[in-house]
Amino acid sequence: MENKFFRFKRLKAQTLLFAPVVFLGVALIAMVMLSPDTPAVTAVRVALSEVTAPVVERLKTPMRWVDALTEKIGEIVMVYHENEKLRAANVRLQAWRNTAEQLAFENKELKKNLNYVPIQPVSFVTAQIMADAAGDFSRSKIVGAGYTHGVHRGDVVFTDKSLIGRIIEVGPRFSRVLMLTDYFSRVPVMIPEKGIKGILSGDNTPLPKLIFLPEGASVQPGDRLVTSGDSGVYPAGLPIGVIVSADAGEVSVRLNQADDHFEFVRVVYYGLDETLLRPEKDATP
Repeated sequence: MENKFFRFKRLKAQTLLFAPVVFLGVALIAMVMLSPDTPAVTAVRVALSEVTAPVVERLKTPMRWVDALTEKIGEIVMVYHENEKLRAANVRLQAWRNTAEQLAFENKELKKNLNYVPIQPVSFVTAQIMADAAGDFSRSKIVGAGYTHGVHRGDVVFTDKSLIGRIIEVGPRFSRVLMLTDYFSRVPVMIPEKGIKGILSGDNTPLPKLIFLPEGASVQPGDRLVTSGDSGVYPAGLPIGVIVSADAGEVSVRLNQADDHFEFVRVVYYGLDETLLRPEKDATP
C-alpha cells in the first residue's frame, strides 16, 4: 500500500516539475502566432503550420463522424418520441373502435327488438338550372332533368349549401322546382334545440316567414330551423336556415341558400312519391 502511495506521490511531483515547461511552450507558441509579422516569426509560424496542418486535417474526419453521430442520435430520439405519441394515439383509436363496435352491436339489437324498418337508400341526379321561371307571383326554376333521368315528383332539391325546394312537375327531360321562397310553398319545420314546430311560408321575398307557431313559443334570432317531417312532403332533419328577426309577431328566416347565385342542383329521391304524394286511390295496391 505504501509503495503505491509513494509511487503516486512521485508521479505527482514529476507532473508538477514538467507543468511549467508545458505552459511555457504553449505561451511561446501563442506569442509566435499572435506576434507581428517579422521574417523570423513568419518562418516559425509557417513551420508550425506545416506541422499542425496534417494533424488538424486528420482530426476533421473524426469530428465529422462525431457530428454525424450526434445528428443521428437526435433523429433517433425524435423518432422515439414520435413513436410514443403514435402508440398513445393508437391506444385511443382502439378504444374508440371498441366503443363504436359496441354501439353498432347495441343499435343492431335494438332495431331487431323494435322491428325497425330501415330507410331505403336515397338516390340523386345532378342537373343544371335551365331557366328561372320566377315572376311577380311565383318563385320556381326549371332544371335539365326529367323522368327519363330518374327524377320524380316530390324529389327534394339541394344546392351545395342547403335545401332550396322540391320537384312539383316532371317531364321527359325537364322538371320544375318549387322554391322555398315561393308564395305557395309551405314547409313544416322545427327548431330542434327547443322542439318548437311551425310552418315556413314563402312570400316571394328572400326572407320567408315562420307562421303557426304554438302560443307562447319563445323564438329569437339565431335559432336554427330544420324540416320536421310532418305531412311527409320533406324528410325530417333537412337544414333550412336561421331566424333573423322576430318583431311584432312576424318571424323572418334567412335560408342557408340565401341567393340565386347557383347553376347546378342535386335532385334527391327519398321515395316519398310512392306513398305520400300519390292520390289515395293510387296509394293502395
